[in-house]
Amino acid sequence: MHYGLFINIYLCAVKYNFIRMVEFIGTNAGLVWSALSEGGKQSVKEVRKATKIKEKDLYAAFGWLAKEGKLSFEEADDELFVRLV
Repeated sequence: MHYGLFINIYLCAVKYNFIRMVEFIGTNAGLVWSALSEGGKQSVKEVRKATKIKEKDLYAAFGWLAKEGKLSFEEADDELFVRLV
């Protein structure tokens, strides 16, 4: 049996899924950026409503933009606000 072939197929599948996830997060980051560009500083709830992105995916998009130095966060009245830098 050729286990090397199965390992290569598995690794290709893992890489393909990773690439799809990175593209998905990047697309969501673009939606978040657009919402903040148009609406200015917003609460997380407002961004979620404007983009219609699921909460877990929204935080991944925030992470993407924060890593690029494009977001600023502040907390007020137990609510998290986000804006472009």
